[in-house]
Amino acid sequence: MKWINNRNMIKVFKDLGEHLHDEILEMGDVDLFYDRMKYMRKFIEPYEYKSNDKEDKNDIYEQDINTISIMIAQLIIFNRIIMTDYLDEPLLPKGSYPNFMNMVEKEANYSTGEELKTNFKKGVINRKTTNSRRVRKPNKNHK
Repeated sequence: MKWINNRNMIKVFKDLGEHLHDEILEMGDVDLFYDRMKYMRKFIEPYEYKSNDKEDKNDIYEQDINTISIMIAQLIIFNRIIMTDYLDEPLLPKGSYPNFMNMVEKEANYSTGEELKTNFKKGVINRKTTNSRRVRKPNKNHK
């Protein structure tokens, strides 16, 4: 029996941040608007997931970093991780559409990620661009 060892958490977060910044936020919003988990279920190779080969394990790690980065970008850009129903229709609030579909104000391959990166470099981060919310700290007495 083999035990799966933990990865270094700092390395995982560093890899996620670099991939998100260098690759994913460069993508157009239209390219990020898909059900990533449905894609993964359809296209993963089960034998690769079960493999003990070091190269296969590294490939899985890279795929997972890519998947998590895409899902983080979706959460930032669309305020949710994109999921679809059995008809492949995105599950969005009724009557709501992503900004990239506004062809009057946005270019065809508009990238919120690139805009966010540019604003971040300029130091233009505010409540509107971050959409920050206060996170309630757990009650210490709650079990």
